[in-house]
Amino acid sequence: MPLPILDISDCTGTAQLQVDTQTETKFDVIRDERENSYIYKLLGAELGNLFIADLDVNGVPQTARFTTIYEAFAEDVTTGVYPSWCNGGIIESKGIKYYLLNVVWFYFARNNQMLVTAGGNMSAASQNSTPNNDSFALVRM
Repeated sequence: MPLPILDISDCTGTAQLQVDTQTETKFDVIRDERENSYIYKLLGAELGNLFIADLDVNGVPQTARFTTIYEAFAEDVTTGVYPSWCNGGIIESKGIKYYLLNVVWFYFARNNQMLVTAGGNMSAASQNSTPNNDSFALVRM
């Protein structure tokens, strides 16, 4: 299995997780299940395999071909290489790592019945409580 791109230490800002004694183990399991799958969904099987093979021991791509999409970027659209609906606009990406982090965070929050609130991520504090499976808890407007 290739080295992962994500680490629990990446979970900051909007992808912050409540940390307890089991958080890292749970995060690693979900990351290992989802990370490569979403690389393939983004890039396709052939390019996804090339991207994964290009990762170094820290999970960072080494060639310019892949560092370009790994890192965040913004470009003014002034050429014909983009679809006509883009001309005169901006193409922006926060990078593949950001995308993967938020996908893994979503599955972590969903699998661990976290409630995302303005005050932070919350979970049941008592064994006697009943978890709420309200799907709107994981949707931000």
